[in-house]
Amino acid sequence: MQEITHDLREFAVQPEAFDRFELLLTVKSFDLQAIRRRYLASRKRSRSGSVERREPSMGGVIYLVIEDGAIQHQEILGRIVEARGIDFRRNRLAFSSENSIFIFEPESRTPSIVEHTWFSYIHTVRWNQDNSRLLLASSGVDTIMQLETPSVNLSWEWLAWDHGMNTGENPKTGEKHILTRSEEQARVLANQGQNVVLVENPNENPLPTAMRAAFINSAEYDENGQVIATLFHTGEILRVDKESNEYSQLITGLSKPHGGMRYQHNYMVTDTAGGRVIVQHATDIQQIYDFRNLPGKPEEIADLEWLQTSHHIQEGIVTIDSNRTGLMFFRPQERVRMFVPLNPDWAIQDLVPVPNDETDLMHQVKQWFSGSHQG
Repeated sequence: MQEITHDLREFAVQPEAFDRFELLLTVKSFDLQAIRRRYLASRKRSRSGSVERREPSMGGVIYLVIEDGAIQHQEILGRIVEARGIDFRRNRLAFSSENSIFIFEPESRTPSIVEHTWFSYIHTVRWNQDNSRLLLASSGVDTIMQLETPSVNLSWEWLAWDHGMNTGENPKTGEKHILTRSEEQARVLANQGQNVVLVENPNENPLPTAMRAAFINSAEYDENGQVIATLFHTGEILRVDKESNEYSQLITGLSKPHGGMRYQHNYMVTDTAGGRVIVQHATDIQQIYDFRNLPGKPEEIADLEWLQTSHHIQEGIVTIDSNRTGLMFFRPQERVRMFVPLNPDWAIQDLVPVPNDETDLMHQVKQWFSGSHQG
């Protein structure tokens, strides 16, 4: 694999080169500083992430208008617990709140609220091309799930524990454990002298981040009915065949990655702690866009990177840069960039462009939030 690295400092700062953007953002917490403190403490362990169940944070959904390199309009549409995944396609908006999914449609004044025993720390939600299916990453239990719509019946799932990725670790003791949701398998393994963690209801007994096996934090549709999954703990993105449930590795050797997806007939992933966005071409070339030398980080995290995720947008890429608390827009072809600072207290989790004709649905979302529901 040939690697070609592009230092983003060498891209021209040209806000005028970018069009107007309307975005919806999910904020998992309005206290980013607390999240940073927990992360800095976790670096002392072999596996980062929370060790014990933390209290859920109040987050929300944000509407932004960006033009001429600056935020022209900013609005918190509403507050909801642990808002993470979001997708907006063809008059349908979906976002996740911890262990639930909210689906808004033009014909309904209130959203459908979807819940399931195996929903846990939902990190991403993605519509397929015709909105007939919704794919989600149930990160708390290393599972990808697909719902048929509008019935929201579960039609497919892929549990990493059933495919060789079932070994977690207690970061306090360093002791390994095997994860399962099968009572029978738990008994067999325990009789073999294995250290087993049986997870029957993750809502009642959630797995802290550090104790998960793979930590699938994003799931995206690929071509030909396949799925792209990003694994935080193992540092790779996989392609899963929905027919056979077999998987293959697409990109490996990453540090706490997020957001593996298709990008202009190639694959893109955010190397979160590595401070890079990687585009892998079918010609065995990796184009690497390096953030590490950019200024703008607080002194206490000057040696750390945290690029939350990236998306293709218009003719380029937008990356949520958590340690510089802003959005980096860049277009690789023209080698231009634009950085838009955000509120330093916002822990931005995901974003999606707002289609031009969706003002009615946006108003509906705002009205629902301002009514009886406030998290």
